Amino acid sequence: MKRVILTVILIILPVLCLGETLTTPASGYLHSPTGILFPKDLGGFQLAGVTNYEETNPGYGIGLRYSNERAKIDVYLYTLRYSSIPSGAQSLSVKAEFKAAVNAISELEKRGSYLNLEIIVPEETVLIGKHGFLHARFTHFQEGFLNTSHLYLTGYKNYLLKIRITSLLGGEENEKMVADFLKAFSNLLENIPSN
Repeated sequence: MKRVILTVILIILPVLCLGETLTTPASGYLHSPTGILFPKDLGGFQLAGVTNYEETNPGYGIGLRYSNERAKIDVYLYTLRYSSIPSGAQSLSVKAEFKAAVNAISELEKRGSYLNLEIIVPEETVLIGKHGFLHARFTHFQEGFLNTSHLYLTGYKNYLLKIRITSLLGGEENEKMVADFLKAFSNLLENIPSN
């Protein structure tokens, strides 16, 4: 139950804007521990902001918001204060956090934030480039609009790396937009030294 509450907090933190919002330099944002340089533009999305949750909630890391006129993408890098997080999608810590994230989304429906939640894909493992991610896809109504959402989670350089994509589109156009972003994100990860 504690993990579900922590994951609900990580899902709704961008809405509540808790944490220190960092200014986003013209070149993007560098997450020094992983070496990921998040550019201002990525796969048709613009970096809208970076929030440091770690300052006020140790273990909650950072969140980045990418957006365009059709969708928003939240990328999180955090540890939940685990001393070690194996890379990839198959570790117990990644699987437990994924389950908690899916449960937290269901909890948002119970609280009334989402309506008519339908989990289309409850769990599968997908490759984003060379990296395995756990993935779930679901739809829900929020503020009167039908949203399609994707949740991706993996272990990456001793961090949990979570991507949440939410758009108003459905069907082929939505899937192409998601695929374009994930291809750009994959290229971003492939260009990082493996040290």
